[in-house]
Amino acid sequence: MSTKELASDIFYYIGGHDNIENVVHCSTRLRFKLNDATKADTATLKKRAGIIAVVNSGGQYQVVLGSNVNEVFSDIEKMLFRPRNLQAPLSQVGDTPAEEKPKAKPQEIAIDFLISIFQPLIPAITGAGMLKAMLILLSTAGWVQASSDTFRVLNSVADAVFYFLGLMIAVTTATKLNIDKILAIAAVCPLLLPSLMGMTKEGISVFGFDIENVAYNAQVFPFVLTILFLSGMIKIWTKVSPKVIRGFLVPMLSLLTTVPVSLLVLGPAGYVLGSYISGGVLWLFSHFGWAAITLMAMALPFMVTLGMHKPMIPYVVNQYSTTGVEPFYGAASLAHNISEAGAMFAIALKTKDKEMRAIAFSTGTSALCGISEPALYGVTIQHKKILYSVLFGCLTGGLYVGLNLVTSHVAVTPGIASMAKFVSPTDPMNIVHACIGFAISFISSMLCAVVLWKDKTAE
Repeated sequence: MSTKELASDIFYYIGGHDNIENVVHCSTRLRFKLNDATKADTATLKKRAGIIAVVNSGGQYQVVLGSNVNEVFSDIEKMLFRPRNLQAPLSQVGDTPAEEKPKAKPQEIAIDFLISIFQPLIPAITGAGMLKAMLILLSTAGWVQASSDTFRVLNSVADAVFYFLGLMIAVTTATKLNIDKILAIAAVCPLLLPSLMGMTKEGISVFGFDIENVAYNAQVFPFVLTILFLSGMIKIWTKVSPKVIRGFLVPMLSLLTTVPVSLLVLGPAGYVLGSYISGGVLWLFSHFGWAAITLMAMALPFMVTLGMHKPMIPYVVNQYSTTGVEPFYGAASLAHNISEAGAMFAIALKTKDKEMRAIAFSTGTSALCGISEPALYGVTIQHKKILYSVLFGCLTGGLYVGLNLVTSHVAVTPGIASMAKFVSPTDPMNIVHACIGFAISFISSMLCAVVLWKDKTAE
């Protein structure tokens, strides 16, 4: 089945135009925001070739596809922008009376909002982080001098992504709120304007109120709060402004009201919020250390299944952008991803079922490269003994990386191709311990699965 045919089937059985409010994707999943999830034919979707799993969680209807998610997403986007009367399958559904859309729970709205904002940032952050890791490797090996112009220019390329992260957040937040993206960028630019930041260091006020001296480069939440406020201002000024002059009056008044409030209240509040979130996670790490990392590694199979690992993105983004070091989630994710890989390769070696061998090998390779969802949905959660094997690998690997305080320095999913994320400019043993943790997770999970796995056994 081609990706176009698969996209057409998903689009039809999920309810088409009338049921799809929004769709985004991550590395393996289509994430739909549906008007009514009960209208989707979940049973049929689960049976379709090319679909690994279907999960309705956290206010999102998720279709797990694996490596071809980009192609399918592109085809579905084209269908969404195509006129409804050209969608032949929708005519089979027939006209039904309009029904009241089920109200989403507050936590579902919050999770969907966070994912929509932070998920699109991952490619840029990952690219910048991997560039930094590569430069560290080249510098450590003596191939490039850290004082050379080449090193400094390339390092600036990576630094620029984090310095101007707020502008990217303005775009993703504006996209989610469906407001003008250029106006959103204009509203947050003052937070990064060097001349204005210089004045705040010397002491400056607006309307008689002092502006706090806060460095907003590499921050996250000040920009999210600013665009949320801007969205409200746009609606208010659009409502009260005469239509004849609305084209220039609304942007002017929106900026005039948003920027001072941002500088006086929202910016400092967002800075404090980000500090509290990162501080809360780091508090758990500082008080429970290796135990916190081990428990997180063992919790990840269940968190990923429910999509509950995504709320960790704000913490991860804020941590990398402000300090460049993340001591908790990256190490736990390494233990989990590689444990999934070990269990899958054990099945591939032991099973006599050709179809299962192919599934285990392909999903194991994906997990080895840092994408655990195909293995998790395709095999792990369907076979409890394999789940036990993965948890055992998470336990042993998590213990090792936790006890040795392995830190992550790049915002990229840990896997065999991205181990450079554990290269530390101050601790050469960090990458060594990460590699040992990699081996422990893989071997322990694999050995456990070899012992427990049996073909054609109800588990």
